[in-house]
Amino acid sequence: MENIIDESFANTANLVDGKNSDNKFRFIDGRRFHNIKHLKYPLPNDDEEYERLNYQHATFRCLWQGNFTSPVKKVLDNSESKAKVLDVGCGNASWIFDMAREYPDATFIGLDILPDQPESTKLSNAAYVQHNVLDGLPFEDSTFDFIHQRLSNSSFPKQKWMFVINELVRILKPGGYLEIMDVEVRMRQAGPAMQRFYDAINEMMIMNDFDTDLYHNVRKYFAEQGELENINQVERKLIYGNKVDELGRMVINSGNMFHNGLKQALTPILKTSSKELDDLFESSAKELNELNCYRICFRVYANKKNNSLN
Repeated sequence: MENIIDESFANTANLVDGKNSDNKFRFIDGRRFHNIKHLKYPLPNDDEEYERLNYQHATFRCLWQGNFTSPVKKVLDNSESKAKVLDVGCGNASWIFDMAREYPDATFIGLDILPDQPESTKLSNAAYVQHNVLDGLPFEDSTFDFIHQRLSNSSFPKQKWMFVINELVRILKPGGYLEIMDVEVRMRQAGPAMQRFYDAINEMMIMNDFDTDLYHNVRKYFAEQGELENINQVERKLIYGNKVDELGRMVINSGNMFHNGLKQALTPILKTSSKELDDLFESSAKELNELNCYRICFRVYANKKNNSLN
């Protein structure tokens, strides 16, 4: 695969091949977490989390009946266009590898601050780049045909969002599409236990300067950026509950795994004993199934203006 990293970032961005064993982690209550200075990401980084991310990916693909909403299928299918796609904050690269298999004529790059590439899923048209987005993206202007980013609500401080959007648009080709997917930080129709849990999540996000209203703000960020047009926001309900359907069962299982991953981050906020915290999680899980709680999942997408056509 060609090296598409801007030479000016040669010392800070690396194409990663296989497991990166040099990275350091911290361990809390048997779970492994990132140990990077200034990184406030609250979820673990271990095999249990990778399993959750794979399950979560399958859940979102089922919810949306596809991996993206932007009208880019034609360019991805075109063997002559040799489309380049970037997934920002790729995590364990579930989305990247799924897409790389479906569109073998396109090149897919996953970027994350601390990537771990599964050895068994190497593909000739997929690669990792290890890099911190907040240091600027390590690619030349107008490199990518499609840029995808999802579930980054706990990755950037609120005041850095416009910087990130500007960087994404800079490396997007004129006419190319940018798509951001996330889930609102609110559980609707929540019972008392789940409401307490999500109040704690909201407090954690405020403490870490995360954007607690990304649901309303992403579209605004796109509009303020100035180089994007045809801005769209589409939404789906993430309905929790085993009595709904197969998707509902997937959502509730994914939700419970997500909530368990947040225990370490929420313990000091909830100020409870370990036993009380376990009881709260048990009550929350019961409410998810009985009350058909739901959250709004949304995708915002737009294309970069092609000034040469004006």
